[in-house]
Amino acid sequence: MLKIENVQIVGLEPAIRGMRNPMNSWAKSDSKVVEHHVGPINEDFPLFVEVGENDLKLMNALAAGGPVHAKYRRMIVVYLDITAPLYWWKEFDTYKVGTVANSCSTMHKIHSKEFTESDFSWEHLEEVPEPSGVSQTTIDHTLTVLNYYRRRYLETKDKRFWWGMIQTLPSSYNQRRTVMLSYEVLANIYVWRRDHKLDEWHTFCDWIESLPHSELIVIDYRRFHPTLTHEDICKAYGIPDIGEFSDGYHTFNALYHQRAVLFAALVNMNKDRAWKSFKHEDGEACFGGGWFIVGIDTPDGSYTYHYEDKYWDMFHCQELERGKHWDGHTEKDVTRLLGLDV
Repeated sequence: MLKIENVQIVGLEPAIRGMRNPMNSWAKSDSKVVEHHVGPINEDFPLFVEVGENDLKLMNALAAGGPVHAKYRRMIVVYLDITAPLYWWKEFDTYKVGTVANSCSTMHKIHSKEFTESDFSWEHLEEVPEPSGVSQTTIDHTLTVLNYYRRRYLETKDKRFWWGMIQTLPSSYNQRRTVMLSYEVLANIYVWRRDHKLDEWHTFCDWIESLPHSELIVIDYRRFHPTLTHEDICKAYGIPDIGEFSDGYHTFNALYHQRAVLFAALVNMNKDRAWKSFKHEDGEACFGGGWFIVGIDTPDGSYTYHYEDKYWDMFHCQELERGKHWDGHTEKDVTRLLGLDV
């Protein structure tokens, strides 16, 4: 069992403002503060920022580039109350960076009320394939022992009975904590917990999906789950195709195509220096398949690009079983191409 209450989201406005600092593009920001925001399952988020179309396009583009580019996600802070069993909190506690939590204390308040079934996450015990009644007997026995220790501790203040409660308390005991974390932390959680075997993580990830602009969080999931296509993510969360983002004149897709055509022209004029292959030097298919590498050996060293299979026939050069050795060149070495005869 996992219950989430009292959600508050802060920091969207300064996050957007900071996101535009690198290019001094504040004039293009079109977001505004509104009274409240109603989420997809009718949660109400007061004093929320309504993100404008221009800002959302930039946020999506940066999120698609991963945590290094989506620094604004670290500035969007979420507060919430979570009630969950100790076995779930044990896993949640692995997320220490960028989180703060204040919990109800089992040390100070464990004896403050009688133990009941509602204090525990025991919903799956009745599904255990044991003889009839065993699970309920286990529940009844646990409650009897805990309440005995509690009663004797209240009567005598003997710490041995307090220890009895502490050391008998099962990990299914539900604890409430008030938590602070960021959209960046939620993105990390979503990647690694969306497909977890615990129901509580499924509930938590469902809640993440209900947050305003959750597409900025869940997009990281695709990097680690390659069976999901870019189109799957875009369709599911309403994310525009990043290839169609534009600087006002050209889209990424158009610029990518133009680069392919121009490099093909250069390769075709230097066939004796050029080569292409569906595999890298180590014999592995480029990016797992569907891509190839094409390169030119210039007087200053080689220079290569990767392209999708659909561009293969555009490059008229030697076909290799495996690509040549990569000499460590980067995009900064593109000037090597100026040494070619054209």
